[in-house]
Amino acid sequence: MKIIHMADIHIDQRKTVNGRIIEDPATSLNIRMKDLADCMDKVASFAAQNGCDLFLIAGDIFERPIPLPIEYLWAMRLLTKLTGTAPVVAVAGNHDGEKAARILSFLRNVTVLDPFEEFTMGDLRVIGIPYPDPKVYQSFFPGPNTKSMEECLRERLKTVSRDGRFTIALGHTNIATARTPSGREVVGETTLTPKDLSGFDYAAWGHIHRAQVIGKVHYPGSLDIQNYDEKDEKKGFFYLDTATGKADFIEIHTRPVKTFHFTYPNLPTVSRPDVRDAICKVTVEISESDFPALNQEDLTKYFPDALDVDVCPQVVHHQRIRAESAKGATGIMDYLNVYLEAHPEEDLDIDRIKKRIRELCTEAGIACTESRDIDIPGDEHPEKEPKAA
Repeated sequence: MKIIHMADIHIDQRKTVNGRIIEDPATSLNIRMKDLADCMDKVASFAAQNGCDLFLIAGDIFERPIPLPIEYLWAMRLLTKLTGTAPVVAVAGNHDGEKAARILSFLRNVTVLDPFEEFTMGDLRVIGIPYPDPKVYQSFFPGPNTKSMEECLRERLKTVSRDGRFTIALGHTNIATARTPSGREVVGETTLTPKDLSGFDYAAWGHIHRAQVIGKVHYPGSLDIQNYDEKDEKKGFFYLDTATGKADFIEIHTRPVKTFHFTYPNLPTVSRPDVRDAICKVTVEISESDFPALNQEDLTKYFPDALDVDVCPQVVHHQRIRAESAKGATGIMDYLNVYLEAHPEEDLDIDRIKKRIRELCTEAGIACTESRDIDIPGDEHPEKEPKAA
């Protein structure tokens, strides 16, 4: 049997990467939703060309617990494309909430599993493990908290019997050691371990948006890019052959998302040729005093083929300048120079101040040194220590 396993579709009429909804000029629809529909078309085309007996969706079909009517319409259209080839079995994710995904079960050839509910097809069975929301599991585990939920899930998973059929766990939780697109592990959530699912032939999982395999657990990641953290992540789905137990990750090409960083005044001077149809985020590190001179609209002209360019100035405040300068300070005079650089508006007799500080340090027996390596802007003529006779 051939199975396509995907996850984290996140149907969202307000779907963006940069915080701004971009309309498709031909249809006036959110172009990011059109991107998602294109991704689903690629899944359906692969299934039609290579064969597929069952689709598995491991949670987060929707972006929010109470979807908009148009988002339900999108879901029905996208799932109908799949059911033209094979049945769809899904579980609810944390974004789907208690009921949103389960409503889709009224569609022909679509099954959304409750906790530990089984779907069978010939020599295959699929066991549902939706996101561990206490409202969803309340009839199974009375009054669970995070710790008891983990314990109850583990105990229940141990009771799953093996009857010779190829058995798949279809779930949406965090798995210990799983890494997010930013490289971090998720903390503070109900977390299972690879060992908890080792009794299954395959664990079709969702929730983490980075494609990865941990023991029997397979995360395909999100089907399309959700935010800038995912810009370098491969997007796609797993193609499982139950005859061999082998699952191949099938990559699909999505709209490129790119980020660029510049430090003012070193801005681009030629157009970027590698941003066609991309969503671009351009950060510019700039001082408070230079900020009024930054023309953000002029900067976007260097990305003419991009779908959208989001310019994000990062203003470096005087406090940060002081902190960075102070890292190289090794003596009292260095710290004085840092202070003077941060307060150029003060009319001070610098030579007299430094002379008096040296006198006070000498009286107190305190070393009064000034680093020769520290780079203090604005202190062009540092006073030198008198040479020994």
